[in-house]
Amino acid sequence: MHKKTGFTRFEFYIVMIVIGLVVLVGIQRYFQLTEQVQRFSFEALARHFNAAVYNARSQWFIRHQENLNNNIVDLSGIKIQMSEQGWPLSVAGELPISETNPAQTASLLSCIQLWQNLLQNPQPISYAGGDDFGSRPYHLVLTQAGECRYQLFVKNSNQYYFDYSPKTGQVRIHTPVTEK
Repeated sequence: MHKKTGFTRFEFYIVMIVIGLVVLVGIQRYFQLTEQVQRFSFEALARHFNAAVYNARSQWFIRHQENLNNNIVDLSGIKIQMSEQGWPLSVAGELPISETNPAQTASLLSCIQLWQNLLQNPQPISYAGGDDFGSRPYHLVLTQAGECRYQLFVKNSNQYYFDYSPKTGQVRIHTPVTEK
């Protein structure tokens, strides 16, 4: 009697198809998790920026309650220039930003300074007219409304960004709609 060892071709093909399907499902799930983590980390950073803006504003309110009416707030040794309404404009020392002309409510320098000083250990950022788009994880542009737009560099650049308006203090977060 002849004892058979190993797989037949049919069994081999079935095993390979099953392994291929498992790998395919695993890879798809990996990419879904990668997108979810990317979204979560972006939203956490945007919310942290928003919290830092409101922290600076609360310091500004405290200074006004103490009748210290200058628009400079000290945040951990960093002097932040505030608007008349109490919103962070830039790091003190830059020329004041005109609030009467909406086209000049922010500059690239002031937006970069806010990014670097309001966030703790921020991601590197490129900016229009400086580093090429995509050379850093985040990219900064000014919107036509004079707001700072911080974009996360991904394959579709318009997916993840948040806008900060130094005039109103509003942080608007934009993320793509998730599919279930």
